[in-house]
Amino acid sequence: MNFLNQIKPKNLVKLSIFLSIIIFFCVNIIINNILGYSRIDFTENKLYSLSDGTKSLLENLRANPPQVIYFKQSS
Repeated sequence: MNFLNQIKPKNLVKLSIFLSIIIFFCVNIIINNILGYSRIDFTENKLYSLSDGTKSLLENLRANPPQVIYFKQSS
């Protein structure tokens, strides 16, 4: 603690902010690695969740379905 008493208050604030940012990013990276890209649907009617039928259909696909992209020319 003697070390902290020798630091000027202005520099101590800068150090605290810097360490807080570093800790924030480290926690963010760790949580992202643990959870991956999982997301939770908190909407009342589960608007952004897949139904059981859709999940079953996707599990039974043997190959990737074709993807069609439509472009609209701007006028």
